[in-house]
Amino acid sequence: MSDPALRALQRSVTIEVQDQVVTLRGYVADKSEAEQVARVVRSVPGVMQVDRKLITDDDMANAVTDAIRSDPASRAAEVQVSAHHGTVDITGLAPDRAAVRRIESVSGQVPGVQVVHNMVAVRRPTVATA
Repeated sequence: MSDPALRALQRSVTIEVQDQVVTLRGYVADKSEAEQVARVVRSVPGVMQVDRKLITDDDMANAVTDAIRSDPASRAAEVQVSAHHGTVDITGLAPDRAAVRRIESVSGQVPGVQVVHNMVAVRRPTVATA
């Protein structure tokens, strides 16, 4: 790949070719990066079709957030999720250790997630003053 931006993607995108159909799998930062990769592949002589199975960082972060919010054991947590090429970082507060563990478990089950960095802390109880 001669394009420097595309060379950087070699580690995160795999290319499969069968019967002049190219399938792209892996991780990209955003939809514009996915379009750029597909555009370059379509320009290769002999390519008849490009099947994009690329996951954007935003899509992955949203999928993990949705999974946490839809899980009864972890939905009470207040979390922020970011993703980068299959690695998910989760920060925030949870009501207890069980919820923290469940967040990690639920996040790891989302398709495409390879690594979960769970930095969620247990919320400190508030003390009522009279």
